[in-house]
Amino acid sequence: MIGIALQVGGCRLPYAFTLDNQANIPVRIIADLLSLLTFQSTSLAFAIIGILIITYRPANRIGWVALLFGFVSASNDFSLLYGVCAYRDDLALPAGDQVMWLTKLASPVTLISLGLFLMLFPDGQFLSSRWRRFSFTLIAAIVPLALLTLFWPGQMLHSSPNPAPEVKNPFAFSMESASSWEAVLFPLYDVLAFGFVLFGFAALFLRWR
Repeated sequence: MIGIALQVGGCRLPYAFTLDNQANIPVRIIADLLSLLTFQSTSLAFAIIGILIITYRPANRIGWVALLFGFVSASNDFSLLYGVCAYRDDLALPAGDQVMWLTKLASPVTLISLGLFLMLFPDGQFLSSRWRRFSFTLIAAIVPLALLTLFWPGQMLHSSPNPAPEVKNPFAFSMESASSWEAVLFPLYDVLAFGFVLFGFAALFLRWR
């Protein structure tokens, strides 16, 4: 509901649909609501699936993973929306940079939970003990890199279809050679985190082939 209020108030995610500001108010409100629902539908679907599985099949671990993905994914979009609103509109929202920082925390959790969901689907079990060891090893490699990105100096929100505010990390540590290490850290994190999701799809394919 807070996200809908921010959308109607004129705030939009950097990747949200946009309309000409000259469009009449009802049309703009409907477009804003559809935009929000479009980007939140996946989070909502996973959360509902998770709740249903936890309720009727509590022994199946995939329910908790689905609920985690849905909650964190929705929190990520809300944190980004709130941060963008705080710096691009006249709402004067407090702690915009701190709230936007939460997107850096939500991103790795979202990718890891999505990968786990794919690997555990549908019975909550890994394909084999090898897959379980491989998954935990990859997670153990992702987590330290994700923690480093939380406190890495520089801009928090990078390229997007629409201009985004240049917000610096409020919890960054001081590091003179950050720019040189950044060329290694972020690509490595992206490869491991998104690779984990791809391995999840691979596990799903092997399970159902």
